[in-house]
Amino acid sequence: METKGIVSSSSIDGEARLLISADAILIETDSRALSLSYADIIELKLLDYAVAVATNSDSFTLSHLGYDTEPFYEKAFAAYNAKVLESLFVSGTPLLETKGNYAYSEQGVSRSGAAVIQLYERCLVILPANLDARRIPLCFTTNIEAADYRIIYTLDNGDSYSISKIGYDFEPLERLSMAQLLCLRKQASEQVRCIDSSLSAQQAEAAAAQLVEGAAAPIGELNSISSSLTIAIEVQISHSRIAGYYQILKGLCDVSEMAFGFREDVAFAQRDEQLAQQDELGIDTDDIGTTIDSYTGDTAAPYLIWLIAPSKAGGVCAVEYAGAHQEAAATYIFEYAGEWGRLRRRLNHAMEAIGFRREVISLSDEQMRQPGYECYRMAIERNESLAYIRSCYCARIVHGSEESWGREIASRFSSLTKLA
Repeated sequence: METKGIVSSSSIDGEARLLISADAILIETDSRALSLSYADIIELKLLDYAVAVATNSDSFTLSHLGYDTEPFYEKAFAAYNAKVLESLFVSGTPLLETKGNYAYSEQGVSRSGAAVIQLYERCLVILPANLDARRIPLCFTTNIEAADYRIIYTLDNGDSYSISKIGYDFEPLERLSMAQLLCLRKQASEQVRCIDSSLSAQQAEAAAAQLVEGAAAPIGELNSISSSLTIAIEVQISHSRIAGYYQILKGLCDVSEMAFGFREDVAFAQRDEQLAQQDELGIDTDDIGTTIDSYTGDTAAPYLIWLIAPSKAGGVCAVEYAGAHQEAAATYIFEYAGEWGRLRRRLNHAMEAIGFRREVISLSDEQMRQPGYECYRMAIERNESLAYIRSCYCARIVHGSEESWGREIASRFSSLTKLA
């Protein structure tokens, strides 16, 4: 949308041409032009006959827009939300969209306001015109309760989110949220049985509650469900490219506190898709299939195993990926204070939120300020667990020789650098 008005701020003033683009609000006067990136906008507000835009460094009032005032705000808000959704890695068409009030408490910090509310297959999204936007993962939701005209979503880490004043959308939102939660658990149960086909339906359901959507669960809890499941997971690791590194890591970490999770192996899925396309074209795929089978073994599943290994003394942990078709790239080291279980849950939340894109965690603040990383910055501002895990990150150890890698891990596990 394009219109004309008057801009007032400490950095630019006067009559201006105003344009809403996919990435920014553009302001052009006779003397200069300015781009207000959505990544830098902390609040949009509709005033009487004006639109206020607050950024990290300045505040702008856009007035004298005439009949375009409200449409301009709505278009800017929609474009802002589109960029927020991109930063939260949310795509597709929502199952339900409405407007209402939100209130949430995260790690003791409470926020509330009005927002667009969207329900997707895997998450509920709160989209206010400020930094309060949140993506609520259904996989970590332990309870959905309707009470006092509010729908309350409680997560496994104690955080809670309530939605209210959504009118006739109240019952559909509650019903669809519950249906999606049950669907995710059913999918997780099927995936668990793909890893370990010997599990009973009851065992698979119990394991799925711990492992839904890639969450890493403690080995003790998995063993209490079925020791065959942890054996099956370790078999998968033995067929991965970190097999040797894993054996070294077991000797250095507290094995009893290790946590394992799994998610779809993108490389495996892409290769399956490639084979299907070649089959449609009449290309002989027998040789390719044989190569894959001989490489992964009969026990390979189309999943990427990931694990969290805490040091024996505590305070340090390693995060590792084990995929049959993925290069063994690097081990990520984190230092933390407090309870190990709390750190594990926050790692789960952070990794799920970013789709296991580890560079979001490892890039420095300076790198994040470079062009091209706007969405990552926005994600960090809107996910408390991700921001916390970034603060715990301290090293990325490349998989060179197993001997040198083991020495580096041992050194990291024996010293605390960030918390000293």
